Amino acid sequence: MGHAIGVTCGRGRDEVIIRVMRTALSVCVASIVAGCVSVPQMTAVDLAGRAQRNMLEAQQNLAGRELIVRGVVHNATLATREGVKVTGRYYGAATATMTQDQIPLVVLEPGTVFCYFEPSDIADAANVKIGDAVELNCHLDSFRTDRDAALSVLAGCRRR
Repeated sequence: MGHAIGVTCGRGRDEVIIRVMRTALSVCVASIVAGCVSVPQMTAVDLAGRAQRNMLEAQQNLAGRELIVRGVVHNATLATREGVKVTGRYYGAATATMTQDQIPLVVLEPGTVFCYFEPSDIADAANVKIGDAVELNCHLDSFRTDRDAALSVLAGCRRR
């Protein structure tokens, strides 16, 4: 009789563990799906239009987020990125040196969406040609004004 009770308790415990594991798996899958859905997708023309219409609203709603942008290549080139490299010990004097890197830049139509690639991802940018349709996964850095044009600046871009 004690043996039958032990088997029932063991089976009930296994069912509880399975139920908990199924719930955890469902939460993980839902989180992954929600994460994929939450990445905004838009065309470069739409992005440029949002920046032109209301740059403050575009900055508030989109800057700092990941974005999938689709568009036609207007230009592909190298741009100079300047930086400061600081060396030294925690307790000693530090030395600051200006640095310059050449980083790939792909400009999408209408010519105001600037997509910067890291030097390590140059292969992603090297294969694009003017007129190519591309889809890029980028971090929307900021919006800027240059000669009365609203520029969309994207960083860390990779081809999808």
